[in-house]
Amino acid sequence: MTTEAIADAMSEEKKMLNTDLMIQVRNQITMDPQSHYQSAWENLDGPAWCGTTRCMAGWAIHLATGRTVQDVCNYGEGLQGARDDWTHPADLGAELLGLDDNEAAALFYELDNKEALAVLDELIEKGKNQS
Repeated sequence: MTTEAIADAMSEEKKMLNTDLMIQVRNQITMDPQSHYQSAWENLDGPAWCGTTRCMAGWAIHLATGRTVQDVCNYGEGLQGARDDWTHPADLGAELLGLDDNEAAALFYELDNKEALAVLDELIEKGKNQS
């Protein structure tokens, strides 16, 4: 996804839920559960036995763009050292998935992987039923 496409996604009014991307995230974390770590946007230097881990927002960003969360969100060496033009991973993840603030909070700030997966499943079902 290009920088322009990301900007377009973030500038639109409320989008419909992006169930296609949600299903991609679900497939990633269910096929490789060790790649899901809800407590961090992204960890590129995970232990050798599990490799890179990401939370729901992190996987949405990576799967939509093919790039690292740090690169896409432009936050340097951590949120404390963020550049002037940085984007918060939760904001971008929510935009890419078409989530409102309540949906994003329920999905991204749940620290238990199993419960976060249950919320994702509910959102996928909701998205399938949207008109």
